Amino acid sequence: MTKRNASVFNRYLQRGTALALVTLFGGVGLTQQAAAQDNAPAEPAVSDVTEVVIVGTRASQRSSIDRKKRAKTATDSIVAEDVGKFPDRNIGEAISRIAGVALNRGDFNEGVDVTVRGNSSDVTNVEIDGLGVLENSTTGGLWAGGSGRSKDFREFPAEMIKSVDVVKGSTAAMTEGGLGGSIVIKTRTGLDFKKPYYSFQAAETQSSVNERWTPSFNFIGANQFMGGRLGLLMNLSMSTVQNDAHVTEGATSANAGHFRLIDFDGSAEKTYSLDPNLFRDGTINTAFANSSPFAAGSQAFSGQAKTPLTVAQASQAAQTKADCYAYFPALDGNNAAAAQRVQELQTCLNQWNDYTPSLQRYLVKRDVEHRKALDLRADYRLTDNLTVFGKIAYSERDVDNHQLTYTRGTVNINTLNVATPNYTGRTYTDTTAFPIQRTAIPGSGYYLYNGVSQGSVLANGNNEASRYVNGIVANINPASVTVDDSHHLTKFTI
Repeated sequence: MTKRNASVFNRYLQRGTALALVTLFGGVGLTQQAAAQDNAPAEPAVSDVTEVVIVGTRASQRSSIDRKKRAKTATDSIVAEDVGKFPDRNIGEAISRIAGVALNRGDFNEGVDVTVRGNSSDVTNVEIDGLGVLENSTTGGLWAGGSGRSKDFREFPAEMIKSVDVVKGSTAAMTEGGLGGSIVIKTRTGLDFKKPYYSFQAAETQSSVNERWTPSFNFIGANQFMGGRLGLLMNLSMSTVQNDAHVTEGATSANAGHFRLIDFDGSAEKTYSLDPNLFRDGTINTAFANSSPFAAGSQAFSGQAKTPLTVAQASQAAQTKADCYAYFPALDGNNAAAAQRVQELQTCLNQWNDYTPSLQRYLVKRDVEHRKALDLRADYRLTDNLTVFGKIAYSERDVDNHQLTYTRGTVNINTLNVATPNYTGRTYTDTTAFPIQRTAIPGSGYYLYNGVSQGSVLANGNNEASRYVNGIVANINPASVTVDDSHHLTKFTI
């Protein structure tokens, strides 16, 4: 063996000896520890036993999944455990989290009804324990001009449900009436509880607007009798809801923005110009039924039929108001042709009208509701596969609605009669000979402006609604008007 190989051998031998010594000492230590444990006295048994009970939502999730598996068509389900996770006021808010269900909220952001797959509640069938829900809407009923099929879920508290199935298809066994789908609601029964069950909930809600507390209560009592064959249940919910809303909106039907009513500044420059290229409807080349072609002196449009497109083109070509009168001369008479000509002339002249802002109004709304819902139910199990039940369901919703409107008034044109603290009567008079000239009555609060109006009410009360009238009366004082360079009315008094 060479000197180098002997050195390597000795190094490996030392490593092997060290490893053997470590293993030997380690084994002796483990043996001694085991012997000490065998000789130690036994510890006394612990007498206090702490019971840990783990409650989860696995059964609830399994029930929901099983309902989807057993369904004959596309169905989504939620059960009572899922509803309890969220502060839902009613059934509509509870099922709004299901895919394909959209919640429609009312004035105070509470869920009112739902749409399933884009179809409104009018064509959505709703059943509670197999019984169809009749029309109960306070906004979509027949008395309110609705279809009479809308369902308002605010009368059904979320605490009353056991499960809800949203059926997005249809089967032969289902009740007709669900175009977009059906909502099948099942309530709790006395046979659902193996032991006597009593639950009482009390809560208060505070509105950030009125800072008032409103109470709500729910009581559920259930028990079984006759060896578990008879189950009785009572579910009672009572609540008071007070909603307040302060709203600022445009005074003209809540439409914000500007109107072009009158040419206040009398400028020769157009406020805007019609763009015929924006006319894309399929009827833009269809001649108006009560209109005649352009007259011979109408330049490039001479002899052409008046269509939406040619009227817009002629209006765009008009450089002065005189051009508008040349393209669309006024007609005498109280007929459809005269009314059509007035509208054509107004289309052209309106290009010079200035932008008038919509005034603002302030609304204070208060809605106080007292709600009650009672569900009394008795179930009797005849066999393991057959159970009969009887129930009494009662729901009541009393609504006390108040609304105050504060407004500075609105801009009105051609109003026939007014009643103010200082004046009551007509605002204008019209001549009888063509062309009819309109004149504002002094003291009425209305003033005369240049323009064209349609329709005249004679002194004897006869309404000739199609006549051409020269002049417009409005409740804006001309001396108070200020118009900027962009033809916006920035200051005025009504």
